[in-house]
Amino acid sequence: MNISGWQQRLTAELKRDKKKTAIMAALLLVAAVLGIRLVVKSSGPDGANAGAVAMRPQPQAGSQSPTAAALPSERKPASAGRKSSYVPSGSMEITRDIFEANTDVFPPKKQTANNPARLVPSGKPVISEEEVRRRVIQAQAKALTLQSTIHSATPTAIINGCVLCKGEWINGFQVTAINARTCVLEKNGVKIILEMGQ
Repeated sequence: MNISGWQQRLTAELKRDKKKTAIMAALLLVAAVLGIRLVVKSSGPDGANAGAVAMRPQPQAGSQSPTAAALPSERKPASAGRKSSYVPSGSMEITRDIFEANTDVFPPKKQTANNPARLVPSGKPVISEEEVRRRVIQAQAKALTLQSTIHSATPTAIINGCVLCKGEWINGFQVTAINARTCVLEKNGVKIILEMGQ
């Protein structure tokens, strides 16, 4: 195969697919840049340590060099002093429990009105869960209005327009007793007394 035929075939292939041509050109450019950097780096001078090692005096046979302790390769690098100032020594003693919260850095949150059962700094709840549950049920009972009671052989009460007898339910509350002007409701063990005219 001659060279001109190869060139024609290559140019025809490159013209046929523009995307492939662009990718090939980018790869060739990256390869050229890396190759140039590699050549420049390998032909350039070595680092500063290489020059210091090359100038090391050679000790004579049978004698100890007086400057052996001061050779550049055996000296501590200048950065060693800086590292020791940043890294604490291994004999550092910890005097506090590292898993206990540091109240100086992280003070405990104060009680908010939205969550009355949240713990205060002493660790004791402000009010019990039973009290919270009772208050929630009382708030739900405020939506109920006793409109009338009928005291007869089977007493009935009209609550929010519903006629109820003893043992029936309304909004999760069970009617437990119906008196002359009052009605007793119960929910989760909490008793609520509705009175007429409230």
